[in-house]
Amino acid sequence: MDRALGDSLSGPSLVSWNLTRHCNLRCPHCYLDAAAIPGAGELSAEEAVRVVDQLADLSPGAMLVFSGGEPLLRADLPSLVRQAAGRGLAPVLGTNGTLLDEVTLRDLADRGLAGVGVSLDSPEPGYHDAFRGKTGAWRQAMGAMEACRRLEMPFQIHTSLTRENRDCLYSMAELSARLGAMAFNLFFLVCTGRGERLTDIAPQEYEQALANLADLQGSFPEIKLRARCAPQFTRILAERGGPGSEVPAGCMAGHAYLRLSPEGKVTPCPYLPLEVGDLRRQSLFGIWRDSPLLQELREGRWQGRCGDCSFAAHCQGCRARAYALSGDYLGEDPWCTYDSANGSDARSVGRLSWQDDARRRMERAPAFIRERAMAHIEAYARERGCREVTVEILEEVRSSRPSSWSRLPFRH
Repeated sequence: MDRALGDSLSGPSLVSWNLTRHCNLRCPHCYLDAAAIPGAGELSAEEAVRVVDQLADLSPGAMLVFSGGEPLLRADLPSLVRQAAGRGLAPVLGTNGTLLDEVTLRDLADRGLAGVGVSLDSPEPGYHDAFRGKTGAWRQAMGAMEACRRLEMPFQIHTSLTRENRDCLYSMAELSARLGAMAFNLFFLVCTGRGERLTDIAPQEYEQALANLADLQGSFPEIKLRARCAPQFTRILAERGGPGSEVPAGCMAGHAYLRLSPEGKVTPCPYLPLEVGDLRRQSLFGIWRDSPLLQELREGRWQGRCGDCSFAAHCQGCRARAYALSGDYLGEDPWCTYDSANGSDARSVGRLSWQDDARRRMERAPAFIRERAMAHIEAYARERGCREVTVEILEEVRSSRPSSWSRLPFRH
């Protein structure tokens, strides 16, 4: 592996891999423009294994999301799950749920699958089936989640927000909690792929939806409510504060997150369709280290309102939405309504110092969960008036959240 330079550069903690363009549904918002047959030029089984090995070398402990299309239509998915788990990665599945029965799930679990994300866009079958283009899709997705629950496989619910289902947030959060999901993830449309033909919600509706989601967290403390492709959620949660508040990461594209296409192309995220490398011609480490575009994203020299915003270091704006609507991935996020000159001070969400022993324990946590866990722990410490995170603070957090924090190395 070509680590002659840049050894100190950390790899991505999260990688989304569209294994195939093949899909059994035809969703109108699909950024990949998936099709009823596999696309030409997709990575072979042998090439895919090499990609897994490169990622394991670059980012030990990273979460690897196998997505599509529909990843269950790719025959070598089980062997890729086993390879990823065997190399110390955390392989998870992003699926529409229509093909995930208990037999299939048990096989994937035996090979090391760590979790499942199932798309569900409404608490009622009618809207979901129409949106996904298949009668019975809702029932099958529900069956997939029931299988996860029976096999004790951690799962999340993924919902794409539109004007038609924006009034269903409470019902979706309630359903997620009732089914035993770990999280309810609300995805905000970025107009790319087939989604270019859809009309995004207005900026004021976007802000209101984020506010509603933040307000709902107090009603459903047993699950996490998250906003995807909406880094302004960072600001909204920080402004609310309060007991148990956790400030999530903002836009991760290019500095903690990468996306791989079925053909081996690399982009900063699934919704920012700018290629930064080709795994058939370059190593993953070389792409991560040398790409000028990725370096620009890491430098964070945003333009317009994002450049002037006091929350820029934490939120960063959605780089994909800035590009989709203006052609400038460093430009301001046009869907953000925040006025930094009259808003809150972002210094309140700055990082705390860490005791050496406490930091060493956190360094043993899986890479994909470490940053968010640290943010939660710091929020917990800040609420108690602490200016430093200590081992005692870690023990208190572990005691208060024993089930959901079982993967963290709080003890020696």
